[in-house]
Amino acid sequence: MNPNLSAVGDAVAHYTSRDKSDFDSGLYFREMELALQAAIDPYASADFFVGLGQGTDGEWDAHVGEAYASLLALPYGLQPRIGRFRSSFGRANTYHEHALPWVQYPLVIKHFFGEEGLSGNGAGVNWLIPNPWNRYIELTYEATMDAGQDFLGPSDDAIKHLTHLRSFLDLSDASTIELGVSYAADPEKDRHAGGLDVTYKWRPPERTLYRSFFWQTEAMLADARQPGGWETAWGLYTALQYQFARRWAAGARYDFCQLPADAALQENAYSLFLTFLQSEFMFWRAGYRYTDRNFDIHGEQDEHQLFLQCDFTVGAHPAHRY
Repeated sequence: MNPNLSAVGDAVAHYTSRDKSDFDSGLYFREMELALQAAIDPYASADFFVGLGQGTDGEWDAHVGEAYASLLALPYGLQPRIGRFRSSFGRANTYHEHALPWVQYPLVIKHFFGEEGLSGNGAGVNWLIPNPWNRYIELTYEATMDAGQDFLGPSDDAIKHLTHLRSFLDLSDASTIELGVSYAADPEKDRHAGGLDVTYKWRPPERTLYRSFFWQTEAMLADARQPGGWETAWGLYTALQYQFARRWAAGARYDFCQLPADAALQENAYSLFLTFLQSEFMFWRAGYRYTDRNFDIHGEQDEHQLFLQCDFTVGAHPAHRY
């Protein structure tokens, strides 16, 4: 009757060339996440993720990342869930920060949905759509609310609506591609966001432990009523990672984003990463990011950042999302 129990530690050492930054130089135990996952009965399951993290100001805080129940035995390919969960907008937003293939969320996630991404309290349903091509086609609808959650600006208890459609295709024995389209709206605040995502993965069966490659791209468009009138902004990221040995992988990511409050302000960022997989339960990641802005923050536009991340898991190892 005991649930699967695990704890994830995520520590980051960080240097920035900017005197005042959202993420100052220092060593942070960014989060300890406690996960409890179990079947409730033959018809439902429950997932709980509770985090304890240290902010860049040195203060510690506890929060419920996700806590939801899923119904597993409904007909017609329907799978509802209710509780608190990360919104199914695209790909990167669905990951917990420690599970990202990079140190931080892309800039477009940060500026459109806030530092922690888009999440909320509510209900949703996934529908595996029957089709004559026998393809994996999934439609998701979610209605959530969360006071203070960023969605193109400060929010309140208004209900946010989200739909996400994705399809998964096998291109060969070694490669797959996933295509998705997302739309989210906060009607009371006149805020809307749409997105397209593409994820390609390659892993040859004969060398599955030693070679792999993935390429992931998302583009998002946001339209919101701001104090000065309507503002339309867009952003994207594109990232790739190549595993060249059993324990080593190298990657790169490009980010572009206009600020939703003023689309004339924009950022470009170029990142490089090197990951050492010590084991299935622990990895080290070194990273570098150069950010170029067309506006000043405390008198500075450009920023150089260095990262060293250590991520480790104890207990029942939760499955990674494909």
